[in-house]
Amino acid sequence: MNLRAQLGTTDDRILVRLALLLAGILILSVLALATYIYFDSTRSKDTLLDRQLRQVEDQVRSQPYNAELRLTAANLYLNRGDYDKAIGQASEVLKVNDQNGDVLLVLGLAYRQKGNLVAAARYFEQIIKLNENNEMARVSRKLALVNYQLGDIYLASGDSEGAVVALKRALESEPTDADVHRLLGQAYMAAGKLDEAVQVLRAALRFVPNYAEIYQSLKEIWERQGDQDRAAFATAMLSYTSGDLASAERGLTQAVQAIPDMVEARQGLGMVYEKLGRREQALDSYRQALTLDGNSYIAKQALGRLGGE
Repeated sequence: MNLRAQLGTTDDRILVRLALLLAGILILSVLALATYIYFDSTRSKDTLLDRQLRQVEDQVRSQPYNAELRLTAANLYLNRGDYDKAIGQASEVLKVNDQNGDVLLVLGLAYRQKGNLVAAARYFEQIIKLNENNEMARVSRKLALVNYQLGDIYLASGDSEGAVVALKRALESEPTDADVHRLLGQAYMAAGKLDEAVQVLRAALRFVPNYAEIYQSLKEIWERQGDQDRAAFATAMLSYTSGDLASAERGLTQAVQAIPDMVEARQGLGMVYEKLGRREQALDSYRQALTLDGNSYIAKQALGRLGGE
């Protein structure tokens, strides 16, 4: 083979190696770009809660006997919905202090979310017992939450009387909480105390006048009591909450005629008129409601909103 041929062969080999090298570099670049995009997209989904958890987890690893850090981690896990890890961290703190109400609350809530009602109730009951002599218990929002959870668990377990006791305590702390009123009303219903149920359910409507579940409960009670006029009112309000304004208007127009002293019927009709854009009729209905109940927050608020004061 002559020199020129040898040089040509060498050049070809160099070109092949160069091409392979460039191809390798290109492949690595593509892989690197894909890796960057993947981790960048992962970071973009990283929430503040995730970042807080990583930071606290690092601190717990470096300070494993710090109960405050473990409680913080337990609360963060609870907020993220990682209930087993929340229970694990809280249980470690409980070994050091079995009367820590915050730890008991985490455990109760975590077990409640896992569906273990017996365990949840046990921890909630411990919190109530710890606060038996607490003069501030009646104004504690935390204890209101505990009592609400206990009432819900007792009711689900068939203990309506226990539910009533717990929920009445919750209502002392949160007298304007419509959810507590609703659950207490359902507990009274389960206990067969229908008049008490009506009273507490109607009280909830002073704060949330479009609460569908409450109208459903009232409808059931009034039907059981044979009060068709009030049951028809509740049905009309259910039509309102579902967006069927035509049926709601017909039903509530009949309700104010059948039960002229029922403030909720006047308010309900005002709500329908307001939704339909019939301002003057809405104002008239709200004023009639205020005549029946001078303390009606719903009517006062509506008159102010519509400029009818």
